[in-house]
Amino acid sequence: AGAIDPARHFDVIYDTATNSGAGEDYKDISMELLKPAEAEKKHGQYVAINGKASMWLRAFTIGFKPNQHLVYLKPDTKDLQHLAVLVDDGWTNSDGSQEFLKTVLAEELPFTAEAVQQGFELLKSRRTKGKIVFKME
Repeated sequence: AGAIDPARHFDVIYDTATNSGAGEDYKDISMELLKPAEAEKKHGQYVAINGKASMWLRAFTIGFKPNQHLVYLKPDTKDLQHLAVLVDDGWTNSDGSQEFLKTVLAEELPFTAEAVQQGFELLKSRRTKGKIVFKME
């Protein structure tokens, strides 16, 4: 593969694909893409969202290297209610502007056998950005 141009290194990589169902593991290539530690700058950070089993084991035993993190969530009613408020009522920024939490929708499909198959094909393509929604009518 060869060396990666340092200008193309990242400060942070959020890995949402590793361990998402088809045996994917992007940790090693992600680590190569992070900015290296320098005297005046912090090392690039790798953040696994619901990472592979070995990361979960490390989380509950010896921990991670300083630039590696695992995000795991335990949703509860209070958190979900807060998200609902951010969707419905939004928040006010320091400049007085109003913003709302928005969901990115990739596709809105009818709830039919053909559309469900299309939705699964979109998921399997690993190129979908946003949620795939099935309308129940």
